[in-house]
Amino acid sequence: FEGVDPANNKLFAVTQDGIWDISTDGDTSPSLVQAFSSSADDAGYCNWTEFTTDAAETYLFVACPQNGVFQYDESTGTWARPAFTGNGYPGDGSIAFVALHKQRLWLVEKDSTDAFYSGVASITGGVTKFTFGSKFQYGGRLLGLYNWTLDGGDGVDDYFVALSQGGDV
Repeated sequence: FEGVDPANNKLFAVTQDGIWDISTDGDTSPSLVQAFSSSADDAGYCNWTEFTTDAAETYLFVACPQNGVFQYDESTGTWARPAFTGNGYPGDGSIAFVALHKQRLWLVEKDSTDAFYSGVASITGGVTKFTFGSKFQYGGRLLGLYNWTLDGGDGVDDYFVALSQGGDV
């Protein structure tokens, strides 16, 4: 985690038990800073993204398929569930993947073809549902969302890539 203030930089590790602060060199007893409610199945197989607001506040979002999404706040040094709401939003505990694309957070619902996106530059509040299922010719659930940056001849642009369990891209 790269904080706005370098004094707040952190190194986190994830296991099936939760998120650990391993920032201190030589520390043989790191701190469990966010415990997971379940250590079964795919607990600990997480992805993450950082988000810096226009007000220079930095947050880290970690999504665990078994335990949902968590948010680290640099200003308080604490972990919590983000406060997202919206029509059809399954709750933070059902989020399996998190991505950032063009200033929007995208949250993938576990075992689903649905994702939810936040407002521009927003880390809380209402999210909007987007169903990828009809775009997947070979079917399967939505596995992840990724940025793909390239120059197609008109300048650099960021594309948004969705990957399905059936192999659709």
